[in-house]
Amino acid sequence: GEARASAALAAIGAWQLSIAIAEETYYRGLVLSGSRSAVLGLGGVGLPVAPPLAAMVALLLSSAVFGAVHLEFASAAEPGDAAGGRAATDSSATDDSAARWFGVTAAYGAAYGALFVATGLHLLAPVCLHAGINTGLCMGRWQQLREMDAECARALFVEAEA
Repeated sequence: GEARASAALAAIGAWQLSIAIAEETYYRGLVLSGSRSAVLGLGGVGLPVAPPLAAMVALLLSSAVFGAVHLEFASAAEPGDAAGGRAATDSSATDDSAARWFGVTAAYGAAYGALFVATGLHLLAPVCLHAGINTGLCMGRWQQLREMDAECARALFVEAEA
C-alpha cells in the first residue's frame, strides 16, 4: 500500500542520488573542469582560448564521454523504450539504436554540464537535476512493473537473467 510505495520511493531516490553524486563528481567535476582547464592552458603554448570557448569545448567533450559510457545500456533496452527505460510515447522514441541512445544520454549530459557551468562550476544543481530525472525514470518503470500481472513480471526477470 501507501507505506510500501513511500519506502520504494525513498529507496529509489537514495539509490539515484548516490549515482548522481558519483557521476556528476566525475563527469562535471573532473572531466568537464579538467578539460576546461586544459583548453585554457593552451594559452601557455601560444594558443590563447577565451574562457567561454573553453567551457563550450569542455561541455561538448564531457557530454560525449557521458553519452559513450552510457551506451552499455543500449543493448539492454527493450524495443520501444528510450533513455533510462522510459516507455516510448512518440514515434521518435522507438529507435533504440546505439546512436539514439548516445544522443539522448549525451543531451542529458549537456544539460547537466550547462547547469554546472551556469552555476559557477558548482555540483549541487546538476546533482539534484540528475537524481530527480533518474528517480522519475525509475518510478515510471516501477509503476509499470506494479501494474503487470505476476506471471508476466516473472517472465521479464527470468529473461533478464538468461
